Amino acid sequence: YSLSKSFTSAAAGFAVAEGLLDYEASVLSYFPELDAEVSDPRSRQLRVREIAAMASGHLADTADTAFATDDPILAFLRIPPDRDPGTVFAYNQPCTYTLAAIVQRLTGLTLTEYLAPRLFAPLGITEGAWQQRPPGRDIGFSGLHLTTEDIACFGQLLLDDGAQDGRQILPEGWVALATREHVP
Repeated sequence: YSLSKSFTSAAAGFAVAEGLLDYEASVLSYFPELDAEVSDPRSRQLRVREIAAMASGHLADTADTAFATDDPILAFLRIPPDRDPGTVFAYNQPCTYTLAAIVQRLTGLTLTEYLAPRLFAPLGITEGAWQQRPPGRDIGFSGLHLTTEDIACFGQLLLDDGAQDGRQILPEGWVALATREHVP
């Protein structure tokens, strides 16, 4: 389930390394069609960095509200954060769902397709599937199906700072960034 979030985070790391994604950009900048629909100042200032760290400013998971709609991203952005983004951590599924949607929008690929040549193939992962909502969008926060051996290979890659057999697979410095404390 939530192990899927680590793979979504890796996809975001690749997108940053490839110059596609900017951690400092506002979430709304990746969804300009939603701009007029989001009025809360804290939601409008929410950055990619903060959703990647589950530091949206919400004090609790917003999944029940966000996923009860046809547009979970818009619903998530319409839920006013309780605090300023970046100041409080809450385990919040729509943060990762939104991050996954941004990566997919930028690349034109599902997360599975995007990770295939960058992460899966170098690790020898040949099969994998992600649950989707809506069809064509990997959900990112859960639902990635891999074998135990594939997950173990990814875990070892993390322990080895993103390198395997002397070859850097994950972007340099990504493991340290992804595993450090972002919000006290």
